[in-house]
Amino acid sequence: MLPLFKTGDYMNMKNVLRKAAVFASMGVIVYASYEITKSYLEYSSGNSTYKSIDEMFVVSADEDETETQTGAQVPSNNENVNDDENDSLTYEGKTNKWVWDYNKLLKVNSDALGYIRQESSRIQYPILQADDNKYYLTHAADKSENPNGAIFADCDCTDGLQAWNCVIFGHNMWTDSMFGSLLNYEKKKYYKKNPTFDIYIGDDHYIYYVFAAYLESAKAASDAYKTAFKSEAEFEEWEKNCLKESLYKTNIETLNAEDRIITLSTCTKNDSSKRFVVQLVRGEQVID
Repeated sequence: MLPLFKTGDYMNMKNVLRKAAVFASMGVIVYASYEITKSYLEYSSGNSTYKSIDEMFVVSADEDETETQTGAQVPSNNENVNDDENDSLTYEGKTNKWVWDYNKLLKVNSDALGYIRQESSRIQYPILQADDNKYYLTHAADKSENPNGAIFADCDCTDGLQAWNCVIFGHNMWTDSMFGSLLNYEKKKYYKKNPTFDIYIGDDHYIYYVFAAYLESAKAASDAYKTAFKSEAEFEEWEKNCLKESLYKTNIETLNAEDRIITLSTCTKNDSSKRFVVQLVRGEQVID
């Protein structure tokens, strides 16, 4: 059988194919680099947005002479009480203070319910709520499109942050931004160092205490995501189950129908069928 190509033609074809493969590989590398750069810029833009929002509340200590006082009683089985020191920030030798102003946030986004802060982590974000649970997966707190998304309450929580159980979602970012740091609560050692969150609801400021952390099914009907209760007895039974689910015991040993719970939820690293939840109970009110 005669060869399909002469030897010279065959060698030329090999060279052409080799060059084509090289150019194709270069094209893939260029495209991948473009996508990586694009993603990085988008994530950086989101981080800048949230930094700008958080800095809206930073004022000179001289401008704010208010005193923090204890309002509502701390749960009896809590040993940790936050004070005003965590709200003091130092810039270029000057002490500045983070002062909550709900009206400022409403001007940025009328969907705002409040704010969640934890000085020991990167969690310092507005809490929003839309008509569905999809919008803020891809939109930042200023409503710009961004892969960071936002921290938002379940649209089914009609009472918002005053609900018996208000579920709040956030992405698990590889940079530990958004709710990426929540997975640190898998370890009790981390909980012991970070037992509280500051939650701002409307004009009010509360200290919330971590009482449970565990893996939960990603299904909406999963117990941790329950937001409607027929009675106080049903709610108290649900609270008991949450305490049992926790990976470890916390300072909170009992809960009751008077409590207000927040369930923080984020994705896990390796299992799309699971979510990691950290549950908080409202403690004392702080008078700013």
